[in-house]
Amino acid sequence: AGLRAAAVLAPADREALEADTVADIRAAAARLAVGSETVYGISKAALNAYTKLAARTYPALRVNACSPGFCRTEIAGPNADYSEREPKAPALGADVVVKLLFDDALSQATGKFFK
Repeated sequence: AGLRAAAVLAPADREALEADTVADIRAAAARLAVGSETVYGISKAALNAYTKLAARTYPALRVNACSPGFCRTEIAGPNADYSEREPKAPALGADVVVKLLFDDALSQATGKFFK
């Protein structure tokens, strides 16, 4: 999906995305363990970079990314291992979305990541 999304960007936007993120993605990959966690971390870095690019490309819009944190949901599947840390309730994880939508202090934020 990421390659398809990059293919529809204008050449200047692709160049801006690459210039802004290659070093960040390399640094994130170096910090993370090899395996599926590396792919996950790189995908998060790419999403953050795309958020910044979209915010710059569409200055009239508020474009932000957010994470609810580690929540107990069905997406983890029936065999999820919660032994290392206790997940939040989904309602608590949704707080970040509600804040982004309704908190006046964040009303002008764009191109940012919140959790």
